[in-house]
Amino acid sequence: MEVAKEVAKEVARREVEGAVLAVREIEGAVQ
Repeated sequence: MEVAKEVAKEVARREVEGAVLAVREIEGAVQ
C-alpha cells in the first residue's frame, strides 16, 4: 500500500506540473 501512495503522489505532482505548463502556454499565447 505504501508503494501505491508514492505512485499516486508522483502522478499527482506530474499532473500539477502539466497544468502549470499549460497555463503558461495560454498566457504566452494571449500576450
